[in-house]
Amino acid sequence: RFWASIDDFLEQGIGVCVMKGDEIASLCYSACVVDDLAEIDIVTQKEYRGIGLAAAAAQSFMTECVRREI
Repeated sequence: RFWASIDDFLEQGIGVCVMKGDEIASLCYSACVVDDLAEIDIVTQKEYRGIGLAAAAAQSFMTECVRREI
């Protein structure tokens, strides 16, 4: 909802999800990326909260930001 299109997100955005089987349990993604800054959003399904999945998604997201120098 924050990006102009799916292609726009795929080209410029960052998204990481933690899967539980074939279900997304937690998601960390860039709401926007401008210059060298990223605004992030983290969402975890209610039944998976409190077990560290958001932290795992955020860590993976930050690793990708460092790789991209964001």
